[in-house]
Amino acid sequence: MKRPLVQWVFAAILCFSVGCSRDRAPNILLIVVDTLRADRVGAYGNQRGLTPFIDALAARGYVFRHAYAQSSWTNPSVASILTSRFQSQHGITTFESVLAETEVTLPEVLKQHGYATGFFSANGLIGHRLGFAQGYDEFWSILVEATNAPEYMWVPERATRINEVALAWLDNLSPPPGPSRPVFLHLHYMEPHNPYAPRDEALEHIADGGPPPNVERANSTSFYGYSLPLKPEALRNLQNVYDAAVLSLDMELRSMFVELERRRFFDNALIVFTSDHGDEFKEHGFLGHEKTLFQEVVHVPLILVVPGQTERIEVEPVVSLVDVAPTLVDFVGGTVPPSFEGQSWKGTLVREPSRWRFLSRGRTPLDEEPASAGTAYTELIKMPEGKRYTPHEHAVVSGSRKLIVGHDGEREYYDLSGDPSEMNPHALTEAERLDLQGTYERFRARTIEHAAPRSTRTLDEDTKERIRALGYRP
Repeated sequence: MKRPLVQWVFAAILCFSVGCSRDRAPNILLIVVDTLRADRVGAYGNQRGLTPFIDALAARGYVFRHAYAQSSWTNPSVASILTSRFQSQHGITTFESVLAETEVTLPEVLKQHGYATGFFSANGLIGHRLGFAQGYDEFWSILVEATNAPEYMWVPERATRINEVALAWLDNLSPPPGPSRPVFLHLHYMEPHNPYAPRDEALEHIADGGPPPNVERANSTSFYGYSLPLKPEALRNLQNVYDAAVLSLDMELRSMFVELERRRFFDNALIVFTSDHGDEFKEHGFLGHEKTLFQEVVHVPLILVVPGQTERIEVEPVVSLVDVAPTLVDFVGGTVPPSFEGQSWKGTLVREPSRWRFLSRGRTPLDEEPASAGTAYTELIKMPEGKRYTPHEHAVVSGSRKLIVGHDGEREYYDLSGDPSEMNPHALTEAERLDLQGTYERFRARTIEHAAPRSTRTLDEDTKERIRALGYRP
């Protein structure tokens, strides 16, 4: 009898614990799904069956319950993943911002340890000319193409194409991947980002016997609805199409893992699955992302599958995506660059796999709530003065307490344990507010002290038009 796909995949991964060489550096697969909310993933409590394959990954790995992106839009968030630095440090604040050559990136460090490095993305905002290719042997990133359809129907490349190009690169590596040449494969998918084009079978699943959601209407809503009041049925249709797009991505991931397993990529491998940010559906009056720092856009899924892991372990403390790069460098035996702001989780994972605790540099747990210790810092330094249309600029999450700071210095204080939807901005005691304020000021001082020089490159009108098709206003 043939084993189910997931069993085959994890049999390959788990061979590390029963005979694969422990001297060989592991392959690394970093998957970033653009605009994926944590609450759409089954491993995070969603009951709609949108992510069966991702949930299977979670069943064999560490599930970080409270992971935070460092910004609520792609360019600064991805830059933070690659550099382990915050937005006000690496300086990616607009669509024209360039990642400085002086920044040390994760692929650059891995190349020093013999890794072949490849990046494949359907989000062309993460562009070569903007400095994001540093350290990659192969960098493939394509911006949405213009068509004769309405602008809101200019759909980015689908996962199928990303997978094809990535696998072709793997197959043509010379020398080929092996014990002496591990691979860092970084994939960035766009399925949950508008404009949407979910698979028919995903739409049928969402319809559950009824009429399928209207994709073109959803794309029109996402394009124009940011500035208009929405009727409940229009918002519901939009969310249904978004959910179908999430399910479509899950299906494509299953296919990609089959191909990687066939190439023995998982004989010894680390897998990181996450998102660069979430999306808003009018929970606080906004639609899309890169407008606020509420939970729906900064709380992201984060799953880590390590060689030898056989069970799901829930990680309760707050962590950040700036921690991904130092953790991966640590796992391959490298020295974490001093510029990295994040903290490696490896030592804690090895020492206390059954009761995970997280204490990182500058992050002190609150004695009264040890299960949710840890602090995250996130920023939305988006537009120059005079062009701003976002109310938020900084946020700190410490345990279940959250401070959001507006661009004019306004303060919002939330108790996420009793108010996860962030409806009461006047929560917390005076002592708790002062504690969060002190943490925020320490982060701000450090980011200002260690900021990189900033530079920009002017975008041509064609590029701006294609960026607008993704719902942005460059």
